[in-house]
Amino acid sequence: MYYDYGEEENVEVYGTEEVPDIPLDQIQVPVALITASRDSFSITSNTEWLADNIPTLVESISYPFDHMSFLVSNDHSPISELIRIIEENTE
Repeated sequence: MYYDYGEEENVEVYGTEEVPDIPLDQIQVPVALITASRDSFSITSNTEWLADNIPTLVESISYPFDHMSFLVSNDHSPISELIRIIEENTE
């Protein structure tokens, strides 16, 4: 994982002012992307871009949740979906 240290320290760490892109094309395992459409910490267009660029994406699901809903919600459907996805993609 890459961290943005700021331009000066990025040069020391990565050899460039910009943080390198994560090589998504090298992902070799099935990936399920489960997102929260009301999450103020993420941008929907970013999660859509990510879904379009993960070569091994098996499923992308968005719930009308905010950032903490997965932990504190009474709606446990994401857990059921996660179990289903794991079972369908495990050998």
